[in-house]
Amino acid sequence: MLPFGSFFEELDFGEEPPPRERRGSRAAGRDEDDYDDYEDPPGGGGGRRGGFQLRRVVLLALAVVVLAVAGYWYVQRCQRAEEVDAYRSYVEGANTTTTAANRVGKALSEAILRAGQKPDALIADLAEQAKQQKAVVTAVQALDPPGPLAEMQGRLLEAQQLRLNGISGMATALPDAFGSGGTVAADKAAQIAQLYARIVAGDVVYTDSFKLPSERILEAKNVSDASFDTSVFIDANLLRFVSPESMGARLASIGGGGPQPPATPSPDCDPNDPADPDCVAPEPTPGLHGTSIEGVSINGTALDANAVVNVPFGPEGNNVITVILKNGGDFQETQVSVQALIDGEPTGAKSVIAVLDAGATAEVTIPCEPILNRKLTVKINVDAVPGETNQDNNTRSYSVLFKL
Repeated sequence: MLPFGSFFEELDFGEEPPPRERRGSRAAGRDEDDYDDYEDPPGGGGGRRGGFQLRRVVLLALAVVVLAVAGYWYVQRCQRAEEVDAYRSYVEGANTTTTAANRVGKALSEAILRAGQKPDALIADLAEQAKQQKAVVTAVQALDPPGPLAEMQGRLLEAQQLRLNGISGMATALPDAFGSGGTVAADKAAQIAQLYARIVAGDVVYTDSFKLPSERILEAKNVSDASFDTSVFIDANLLRFVSPESMGARLASIGGGGPQPPATPSPDCDPNDPADPDCVAPEPTPGLHGTSIEGVSINGTALDANAVVNVPFGPEGNNVITVILKNGGDFQETQVSVQALIDGEPTGAKSVIAVLDAGATAEVTIPCEPILNRKLTVKINVDAVPGETNQDNNTRSYSVLFKL
């Protein structure tokens, strides 16, 4: 600012400039006026003093232009910073609600897939999750979206509201669905499946209608350091329950009223004698729970419980145990845990089959790190599912020799 300060200090439109010092001695016989440097030239025009004043006016105008440009640039920069901050603030607020919603979705999955889940416990869990999801909806309503994100805000609210509608609707309808001694009628299962589909729809609306177009808006606004979090309420393991049949199987397993063997009268029954005791149908037996190990292989080589099996060492040291399980019971089972041990040491964490329908099989792969040229004992353990009484086929042991 020093040059501008000096300029304004010198600027004075009301006084004559100070006389300049004359150089040299005055020659004899010359009039003093001949040495006046400030004498106007013939014809007027202000001479040097007029030119000096003009230069000052030009410099002042230039300073005003520079200040105006700098001020405009500063204002624009401040407005841009405020705009970016508004977008970042909205993204942060939306992601906070998404985090809360994801917690509700995780709790919902755990409640539906919990092994040994009971009707009253499931209803209580859903009621609590509906309460938490309602708080998410309220938080979304309080967000203040900037500019074109105002339209996206409505889609975010729609996604969270669909989830709330599905959870609260299920919590309301389940007591009636479980009202027949644990057996769930087909129409009741279809009603619950339709409510469940609303939760799945919330996932689609969030991703396709809110997240993706909102991120395109951020890109158009050059807001590169903010993005919306992913939100998935229903993972792949639970998508099957949109089907009324799958939902009915799950509810039957929870209610304990799954398929039962038919009760038939004795073949000695005389249909013409209503009082014949052989004509009284026996009480139906409860359905069975249970899984079994159907087969085990390592690196593609099937194991035999009655012999030592030579197994080729896996390429590049990648060795995999494959276990085939079957649900031989009458109920859909969830969270079926499988573990492999080599010489008594676990090969890693338990593998879990999220859902195994009655009569269905599933395959589990378990990485392992065996020792070459030494006989090893490979043991497979399958945790008993709730209600399983026969556990003889839940464990298998094999002798294996790994070779190159």
